[in-house]
Amino acid sequence: MTLSIEILISLQGLVDLEKEKQRIEKDLEEAQKYAVSIKNKLESDFVKKAPKEVVDRERTRLVEIEEKIAKLKAQQNSLNIVEK
Repeated sequence: MTLSIEILISLQGLVDLEKEKQRIEKDLEEAQKYAVSIKNKLESDFVKKAPKEVVDRERTRLVEIEEKIAKLKAQQNSLNIVEK
C-alpha cells in the first residue's frame, strides 16, 4: 500500500502566475494527447493480440494519466481563482 499526501501552499507573489499557467496548460495538452493515444491503442486490435500483462499495463497507464489530467485541471482552476 502506498500513502500519498498532497500539500497545498499559497505561492501568491512568489511565483509568476502566467508562466505557471502556461506550464500547466502545456502539461495538460501533453497528458491529454497521451491519454488519447492509449485509448486508441486499447480500442484497436492491440487488445486481442498483445499479452494480457501488456494490456493491463496500458489500462493502468490510462488510469494514471487520467488522474494526472484531473490534478492539472484542478491546478488550473486554483490559479484562475487566485488571479481574481
